[in-house]
Amino acid sequence: MSKDIDNIIKNVLANNKEIHNMENHISRDMNDLKRSIKHINTQIQSINDKIEQILEIMNTFTIMLEEEENSEDYEGEENSEWTPYDDVSYEPENEDEDEENL
Repeated sequence: MSKDIDNIIKNVLANNKEIHNMENHISRDMNDLKRSIKHINTQIQSINDKIEQILEIMNTFTIMLEEEENSEDYEGEENSEWTPYDDVSYEPENEDEDEENL
């Protein structure tokens, strides 16, 4: 019977050591996970900040566009055919001379 008790004690001690090792591994894994979660949260916050900046820029452009559309000078699509050359009149110089030389 004493052998049985000794074997039981040995098994309990071995199991206790194995449980302690598992606890250490789990603790390290939990710390790694906590660090990873912190890093992910930092990245998410950075992305959120960038999105907020983009939204602010888009809102600014929207306001500018609305102000432009509401202004008296806005011509909208009426002037979609306009080119920069519409405001400049072209008159070839010496056109008569060129025809005479032909």
